[in-house]
Amino acid sequence: MKPLVVLLAAALVLAGCGQVRDSRANPFNWFGGSSAGPQLGEIRPRDDSRPLVAQVTALSVEPTSSGALVSAEGLVPTPGW
Repeated sequence: MKPLVVLLAAALVLAGCGQVRDSRANPFNWFGGSSAGPQLGEIRPRDDSRPLVAQVTALSVEPTSSGALVSAEGLVPTPGW
């Protein structure tokens, strides 16, 4: 009976610790975590004087682990555009 009470008490204590990822009990926090996220770089508008594609012929959106990959095909006025 005593091991059951100890086990139940330990389960209740651990269930109350909702933020274990930020606590000192998490081994990944022991040596200082990495605070740097992915660096995307500067986004600048492109200097492109060509007109937009008049007609989109195909469009697909494929989910990835970090977002989506969008592919499009369109009719252009000249080859190699």
